[in-house]
Amino acid sequence: MYKLLSVHKKKVVFLSIIILLVLTIKFELFGFKDFLYKNYPNLSLHKEFRGEKSLREHIDNDFNTVFLPDTQYEKLNIIKNKINFKPEYYKKYRSTKSGIATARYGSFFIEIFDENIWIVDYLGTIYKIDKDKINHKNYTNITPKIINSNFTSNKVLDIFINDKKIYLSSANEINNCKKLEIFVAEINSEKLSFEKFYSPKECGDLILGGRMQFYKHKNSDGIIFTTHGHNYNKPDNTPQDDTSIYGKILFVGFNDKNQIMFSKGHRVSQGLFVEDNLILQTEHGPKGGDEINKITFQKNYGWPVASYGENYNSGYTIKPYYKKNHQKNYFEEPVYSFVKSIGISEIIKLPNTFSKHFQDNFILSSLYGRHLYRIKFNSLFNRIIYIENIYIGERIRDLKFHNKLNLIILAFEENGEIGILSNNSH
Repeated sequence: MYKLLSVHKKKVVFLSIIILLVLTIKFELFGFKDFLYKNYPNLSLHKEFRGEKSLREHIDNDFNTVFLPDTQYEKLNIIKNKINFKPEYYKKYRSTKSGIATARYGSFFIEIFDENIWIVDYLGTIYKIDKDKINHKNYTNITPKIINSNFTSNKVLDIFINDKKIYLSSANEINNCKKLEIFVAEINSEKLSFEKFYSPKECGDLILGGRMQFYKHKNSDGIIFTTHGHNYNKPDNTPQDDTSIYGKILFVGFNDKNQIMFSKGHRVSQGLFVEDNLILQTEHGPKGGDEINKITFQKNYGWPVASYGENYNSGYTIKPYYKKNHQKNYFEEPVYSFVKSIGISEIIKLPNTFSKHFQDNFILSSLYGRHLYRIKFNSLFNRIIYIENIYIGERIRDLKFHNKLNLIILAFEENGEIGILSNNSH
């Protein structure tokens, strides 16, 4: 009898512990859920279909949407690598006020050079991660090498490496003038000595954009890049004003440094892809209306006259705030517009080596949407044939493809991590 009672008591204690554990995680008591996700970060990638939070996620994410590690045709693997940034990276962004104009997260941008990963955080510190430290099988902490430099910034917007030179775009404020600047330095793993490559005189209200790529325009090599200068919900006429640099895609030659307005009528451009004469750009809409655009020289893309989004304060109105047909108003139509917005970010071309099922595909990342989007364009790049939504569960600020390792590298900005997305079938 004593043994039976003892066994029964053990079962009761065991069940009580399980119930307490479930309730602790369910109601996020004692910070236990954060502790679990911090120490076992890949747990947060698993989709749960229970509780109030999953109801919201069901609304935002269709039941038929696939979740990593599964996609429609491939079983992929994703591992997080924690990046140990400088202490200043964490202190500043955590104390930043929340809101539309001031992000609560520490953004950072990635580039690949000589098979190693180069990172610049939003404060302007530059890091290098040797390819041997990248772990696509197990969660790991990486302490990257900090590269000394003379670079300072109010907020970094992008990093770009070309011909053994590193370019940084930056939002700076000088004598109460906010403007977008680009700096350049010869690649050196010990110290970088930057000088200004581009510094306009025109001031803006809110400097964003700054995505950069190499481009050859009329036999002149240079950088093509995006600009934005007005406050989020208070658009001015600068995107339509030919005398303003803001709301544009600009080209600046390496040699002559001449500035050319390549296209206009843009809002916040967070993604830019260039291959030969093909230019694809991603653009934040207002409330709704994120766009994928095929960029053609000297064309007008409509902002702030036409958009498939709406003014943030419009609510449910009878009359649309923005014109809903670009073509009828002599603007270029987007190739695709997301309604609702996904917080669109970077776009890259995925090499066919990554998957036999993913041929001639592009990968698009998102912030608010927390998805990757696998995209197939038609041969003219004026229509999308299909989009596969792949739920990641993280804000993805940037992404690059590592050709040597056959990996997709993702910038997870909320916790300062990189995601390593690999194909297990290889």
